[in-house]
Amino acid sequence: MKLTGALLGALLSLPCVAQTAHQGTIYFFRRHYAALTKPSVYVDGVRVARMQSASFFSINVDPGVHRLSQDLNFQSNRSVNSEEEVTDVDVPAGGIICIEVTFADARGLLKHARFTPTPPSIARDRLQEVHPLDARWIFDRRVRLEPPEFQPN
Repeated sequence: MKLTGALLGALLSLPCVAQTAHQGTIYFFRRHYAALTKPSVYVDGVRVARMQSASFFSINVDPGVHRLSQDLNFQSNRSVNSEEEVTDVDVPAGGIICIEVTFADARGLLKHARFTPTPPSIARDRLQEVHPLDARWIFDRRVRLEPPEFQPN
């Protein structure tokens, strides 16, 4: 499922303070799920982390459109497969995009992870329920574990 990148990036980044001046930041978070599944998260085809339950991480990226994808096969280095959902986000310079990792349910089975763009007002509350991703699940040196600094409403 592709999202309208420019509109999404503009709407989601307004009430946040960025971590860097010339880059933007994508925050991924996953609330607690009973499933032990840890999907691999890819940004622009590069595996950056495996998303464990009740955790978050961020990655600094250059401004522009970035492709987010996932893979539940943790042995794979492939970023795109036929059953995978792809999400494009437009990250503005100095902006923050918040992405919740949820799961699509197919007849009671977890089929694949889904990236759900989340407004900062909602992400602020949900990020209080999670902890930084365990370092052993990080595969890219751009991954950061500092929480976002949201501007007051």
